[in-house]
Amino acid sequence: MTAPALPRLAVLIDGENVSPAVADALFAAAHQRGSIAVRRVYGDWQRSSVGGWRDAAGKWAIETVQQCTQQRGDGASDVRIAIDAVDLLYTGRIDGFCLVSGDGDFAPLAQRIRKSNLPVYGFGPAHAAATFRASCTEFVALKKLAPPAATAKAKLAAGCDSTLPPIDPEVIELLVDGVRQLADADGWVSLAHLGAHLHRNVPGYSHAKLGAASLSRALRRSGVFEVVTKHAGSGVVRLVAPHLAEVDSETAAS
Repeated sequence: MTAPALPRLAVLIDGENVSPAVADALFAAAHQRGSIAVRRVYGDWQRSSVGGWRDAAGKWAIETVQQCTQQRGDGASDVRIAIDAVDLLYTGRIDGFCLVSGDGDFAPLAQRIRKSNLPVYGFGPAHAAATFRASCTEFVALKKLAPPAATAKAKLAAGCDSTLPPIDPEVIELLVDGVRQLADADGWVSLAHLGAHLHRNVPGYSHAKLGAASLSRALRRSGVFEVVTKHAGSGVVRLVAPHLAEVDSETAAS
């Protein structure tokens, strides 16, 4: 039986109102809600206030969109995001939107998208405008990720040696999609089942491709899964994004 397709999401980021420090938390949360088809960050790249998004854009393969501003706070990026969102809406190829901002000016856009029966996931600071929060299907307030409190020995045991390079974002997407497709009603999937799925669907699949000595270690190193193992090669995994620093999550009434 073919697994149902994941919802295709567009992630549109207001780079002038959201810190790049939340990028990892943002994409971990977005991956829990679907497959990211479009990812863009907007801002005036000649201004230092959005410069930090360049590194995040490289890590997460985000398209950077230049929007010149005449004066600080003129809302030029807001207008461009709204235009792009409506264009994407009418293509019929997007199943949901992740609007990343704290600006109340995005409330009408969120309301318009929801009128087309598509979900709007809002992400932004805890102090985001109440009108924007209320207009989203769900709002998640993010803060900068704190470094995990773990000893070097514990990191090594979990396959999280800090001397190793971080797991490639594309590999994380691959693992997230696999777990989402195979998970049972409680969100769990066996490591053996997931491994077989990857062998069938990923050309040239190997543990080396994941950047770890084993599948379970790759899952742990990604930072977005809970892995429970009984003995070598036996265990279960679920998507939990334990490093996602949520300070608030709201779901709007239908």
